[in-house]
Amino acid sequence: SRLYQKEMGGGALLDIGVYPLSLYQYLFDQPLININSQLTYLNDTVDTAFMMMAQNSNNTNIHMFASIQAISSRNFLIAGTKGFIEIPMFSNPQSYRVSLHNQVETFEFKHLCNGMEYQIEEASRCILNNQLESPHMTWEDSLIVSQWVDTIFKLSEREMD
Repeated sequence: SRLYQKEMGGGALLDIGVYPLSLYQYLFDQPLININSQLTYLNDTVDTAFMMMAQNSNNTNIHMFASIQAISSRNFLIAGTKGFIEIPMFSNPQSYRVSLHNQVETFEFKHLCNGMEYQIEEASRCILNNQLESPHMTWEDSLIVSQWVDTIFKLSEREMD
């Protein structure tokens, strides 16, 4: 399977860990600081699990986990002192929940096709408007996420030494 081939971009961090990192960048657009992370490896080949704790410039704690071996809910949770926002199956959501002062409201929506149509629509919009990048995920955003990925891999190398 491609997931277990390092040369094909496999592994937990590169294959699925970039999604919560990218969503964080999209929603908050704040640098991650004080990054602590751990990668779990299968036979010293690819990472099968990625765990990260960090803070941003507002001293907000950020926790992320992704695994290509463990089954998980794939939820994205933003928790605060007054409530939370939860996005189930955040890579392809069809609902989200908002809890404010213990009052929970669920918002549901259906995909027109399979959830990928939004990316196709955005790419089409950019092409039609002669835009080289989407304002929703700029090249700068991609560069920031790739720098976080590099940092996480470097921290993992230090762990293994």
